[in-house]
Amino acid sequence: MIVYSCDTYDATLKKLQKKRKDGYDSCHKDVLDEISRCGYSILLDHKTNLFDGETYRVIKSRCKDSHQRLSSPNGYRFIAYLDKLAQNVYLMEVYPKRGKFSQNTIPAHAIANLLRDNIDAIQAGTCLQVYPKPK
Repeated sequence: MIVYSCDTYDATLKKLQKKRKDGYDSCHKDVLDEISRCGYSILLDHKTNLFDGETYRVIKSRCKDSHQRLSSPNGYRFIAYLDKLAQNVYLMEVYPKRGKFSQNTIPAHAIANLLRDNIDAIQAGTCLQVYPKPK
């Protein structure tokens, strides 16, 4: 399993980590820790399924916020595209449940827009590999 980040994920992450005082320093590490802990099969089978295609699935999952010591229900949510053939994960969005940038949920039309905005980069292979770290 290889994990990639899409431009929309990178932009959100940059906004969250812009100011240390906001408390989102651990966001990216916490998301990657959750993905590596679960593994591809658990992500595919046991996370909230948002869209399901023949060769892909879009999921929403939650992870802890280790910086603010928040458990998974109060930590972060991330939305990822799972490639069923290559068994790769593409991070498309992340948002906190608490704090300055908190959101309760992302509406279905916004998730469809995320998929539309990222599908070309995913298919072209231009997303940035974030796990395992490239040498």
